[in-house]
Amino acid sequence: MNLYILMSIWKMKASKYKTKYLTLKKQLGGLIFEDKYMTSKLDENYLSLNLFNYWISSSHNTYLPHDQNIDKVSVCYYRLQYMVYAGGCVEIDTYGIKDDRVIISHMNNGFIYLDDILDIIMEALISKKKREIKSGPFIINFDNNSPKNSLRTKTEQNIFWKTIYEKLFKGNKFEEYQNLLPKEIPVLEIRDNFNLSEIPIIDLSYKILFRWSLNKDCSKEYVGYDLCPLDSVTEKFSSNVNQWVHIDKAKKDFTLKYVDSKNISESSFSSLLDNQTDTNLFSIVNSQRNLLRIFPHAFYIASGNYNNMKYFRDGFQITAINLQTIDNSRLLNDAVFIPPTSKFCSPSEIQEDKCKHGLDHKYPLSYRVKPLWLIGLIPYPDLYDIEITLPDSSNYKFIYGLNNKQYYSSSNKIIIPDIDVTVPFFIVKNLGFKNGIEIIWNKFKLTDELTFNIYKFDIEITGYVNNVEYNKVNLKYDNNDCKDDKLLNYKETKTLTINYTWTKSTSKKNKSHEKRVKSYNDAIIKSRTEYQKTTEQLLSNPIELNEYHNRLFCEIIHRKI
Repeated sequence: MNLYILMSIWKMKASKYKTKYLTLKKQLGGLIFEDKYMTSKLDENYLSLNLFNYWISSSHNTYLPHDQNIDKVSVCYYRLQYMVYAGGCVEIDTYGIKDDRVIISHMNNGFIYLDDILDIIMEALISKKKREIKSGPFIINFDNNSPKNSLRTKTEQNIFWKTIYEKLFKGNKFEEYQNLLPKEIPVLEIRDNFNLSEIPIIDLSYKILFRWSLNKDCSKEYVGYDLCPLDSVTEKFSSNVNQWVHIDKAKKDFTLKYVDSKNISESSFSSLLDNQTDTNLFSIVNSQRNLLRIFPHAFYIASGNYNNMKYFRDGFQITAINLQTIDNSRLLNDAVFIPPTSKFCSPSEIQEDKCKHGLDHKYPLSYRVKPLWLIGLIPYPDLYDIEITLPDSSNYKFIYGLNNKQYYSSSNKIIIPDIDVTVPFFIVKNLGFKNGIEIIWNKFKLTDELTFNIYKFDIEITGYVNNVEYNKVNLKYDNNDCKDDKLLNYKETKTLTINYTWTKSTSKKNKSHEKRVKSYNDAIIKSRTEYQKTTEQLLSNPIELNEYHNRLFCEIIHRKI
């Protein structure tokens, strides 16, 4: 069978699949299956969902530069993360006390102070408000699990809470914050009726959300395990400790079973072997009602990354990436959050509103709505093949993010099979230039074009990890500042335009995929039929969406998927 006939058959199948979803649109009360849901495009409902329904930009080991074991720690990436992405999650691991100040350190390679980090966070929060960027909260992740990194004594703990109070509840930056937001405080308050699944992220735009390790039992002495205010400072925050302490880290396995808990958070190591796995329905369903975070395995000791695409595909909201390393995973993460034609600016340029970072609007880069099938509002799609037409035939290489397989151009066309369209993210490389890009359906147009940039980055190649090129951002910093550095420095830019066509896969792999997600899809259709709300209504009302997720969860448990 020649290629022309084969392509005709593919297009006919794609047309039938389009008809299938147009029919489903009528069945589900006005469902619109188009690019704003396929790709998390910004629309009137973008800020209306709760925290669980977004992919969230996150930096892992934020205090560490390129080499975790050699380079001195720095505040650099806190400034870069929060100024460039305007939010998301950062990690802070307390190490001890020096000169009555909490220090952050790693393997005795220097230290930085917690109060300097909090100053940067307040500075970024104020800048965000001045620029009128609305999004979710700044998430500060205290994930200390080692006694070595704990603040052991009552005196040390008191210094910790005194630092939190003095930096976030008083002082010049607090006054500047209140001048912009009268009577507000930067830290999210937890009240008796607090339910994170019912709060739209727009209400958290200018707030800080603390994510602690285990903290419900305040009788322990290790801040690394149970970050709770001491009696001497409790009244500074709230009359009830549990009203002020935020998301606690649960001890539940969210990837091997369905859990009936809600409003809790789980951190897990990524797999040491980054082979592609089948779609994990457990984590997809559990992430509709809880916050899941995945971070690099302990054996990634060189500050390398991991295949975060499969965790985004499985519903994880936070996939913690080492921004210090320009590897494939880092570029794919940027494909999720950074527009493909961005200009990479320094924090000082952004703070002075001299750079829109490739955006013409005031929306953030740090929160991105997950596709509707991860949220559970429409059935999970089939796998797709994509044909890409290149501007010429010279040395292009495409790497699909989910499985890291490489596809080369022998002519000016590349065909990549069996793509899970939940994560349509790719690495493009050409003659020393590279970038992470997203290739999407566009309002039922399965054929379209895309213009994007690829860059020659200002990096140092330091070798290979797991046969993957490993390199670092060539930043010039000290342990106090990196104000004029860019998150991604690059020397040259090349702009490309490609054409692409999506067609439904007819492979055995897709048949297996259809079988695997059938029960999940049946539960969604039944739940949507019984819960008489349109997709627009559910996306605009987090309380309604929360109730729907409860119904869907019960339906899934009943079916024993």
